[in-house]
Amino acid sequence: MFTRICLIKTRSYATFQKLGVPESTAALLQTTFGITKPTQTQSDLIPTILSGKDLFLRDGTGTGKSFGMALALASIDPQSRSLYITPNQELASQVKQWIESLAPHHGVIVDTAARLSDASPTLTTIDRIVLDEADQALRLPKRYATLRQQQQRQLHPKPAQLLLTDLMQSSPKKPQLIASSATLNRPLRHWMTQQGWLVDPVFIDITHGSHQPSVQHHCLMVSDDAIRNITPSKPTPSAPPTTTFDDQDDRMLESVAILHDLEQVSKDSVLFVDSSVSTATIQSRLAAFNIHAKDIRDALQTTSTIPTLWIATEFSARGIDLASVSHVFILGKPGSIASYLHMAGRTGRLGPNGKVRPGKVISLVRDHGRSETKMINMYNLMNIDVASLDHVD
Repeated sequence: MFTRICLIKTRSYATFQKLGVPESTAALLQTTFGITKPTQTQSDLIPTILSGKDLFLRDGTGTGKSFGMALALASIDPQSRSLYITPNQELASQVKQWIESLAPHHGVIVDTAARLSDASPTLTTIDRIVLDEADQALRLPKRYATLRQQQQRQLHPKPAQLLLTDLMQSSPKKPQLIASSATLNRPLRHWMTQQGWLVDPVFIDITHGSHQPSVQHHCLMVSDDAIRNITPSKPTPSAPPTTTFDDQDDRMLESVAILHDLEQVSKDSVLFVDSSVSTATIQSRLAAFNIHAKDIRDALQTTSTIPTLWIATEFSARGIDLASVSHVFILGKPGSIASYLHMAGRTGRLGPNGKVRPGKVISLVRDHGRSETKMINMYNLMNIDVASLDHVD
């Protein structure tokens, strides 16, 4: 069956009420969150969700997508049942707080796919489903995946896939599905539609030109005895450089500590490490450099006003909106462009006043093999200008 995918053009609404948000909810938006006007993304997605249409939503990180979807669910008839699927417990807690503040009596269930799968027999008559960070939830094989990798993916479907299949088959009426991510690519959209999960979906895409000029990107190459700015115009050396340490070596962490001081970081910041690394170990090692660091999974449970360096992996931080992150530090080469965009997206986010907060993203990469060339190619593909850091040669 032919599936029509529409690109929504930019619209401008003066108030949330004109989008279909109840007046009482709009009043809570102002008193609880200090928000009075919708963003461009919210102006498009809220009326579409309220219309009952299936929806693909792609927009840059930090533009109010998740909050807009939560607001839409809080604006629907409280007798209907909605399901909001998140990539991690941290985002689930945040979305729950939003919805409970706006509509405490609405029947919205928020959790990860793995936890919801255990309760799937009780999830009957679901009217609509939000799948946030859909690419991470479904994790299809990459474009050039081997035949074995494709077969393994078919044999071991992800919890979100099993849950959606079960809900679509068991519900008397097909639930409305809203799938969102900053990196919602064409193969994933096609695959989801082929599953029969979406019918004639609307496609809202506001990613073109979405790189925020208020965010500066830097990349530092770290070797055994030096640290330098990346050199985009530098010719490829005949003998690739080598290093004798890994991405979690003390030289890398000490570099983060030094940069943290040189940058005079006075607000929250995020340090991304590999998912195989213990955040408690990194926290202890950073303490030796007088850096106050904590696991990002504790971010939503703290009321401290002390600026903190939050330690995270790409997946533990997916979708989380921290109030004030000025710097993002990334240890090692990102696994993909999508990984970089999601990590970098923890800064430069939209504030309650509708303005994007400024920020910096600093990657620290071992000067090893073709690392520099790979990083340069990645930035070029993203059309991101990489600036030199003043404190570094």
